[in-house]
Amino acid sequence: MERAFGLEPMALAFVDVEGLKWINHRFGYATGDQMLCTIAHAIRESVARPELIGRIGGTSCAILLPNAGSEEARFVLEKIQSKIEGPTKALCAASNLFH
Repeated sequence: MERAFGLEPMALAFVDVEGLKWINHRFGYATGDQMLCTIAHAIRESVARPELIGRIGGTSCAILLPNAGSEEARFVLEKIQSKIEGPTKALCAASNLFH
């Protein structure tokens, strides 16, 4: 790790998408897939090194954030959340998720 990333701080963030199974069953897998693509795109856009994102399984992924302490990691996660909120709400509204 030291050879790859140096001695700078590093953060490991876990992201889990909740409610996807319900969305798939209620609105179909196409809507669930669209939701996952939206989330994946937001994560890729929010990190400096998208190659350090990995799917753990199911609806969970991990993000390695080299040269990031807890405050930097919090900033990245808040940025991801803000990028996801608008499109997912629009997708849910288009799928009548709240009706």
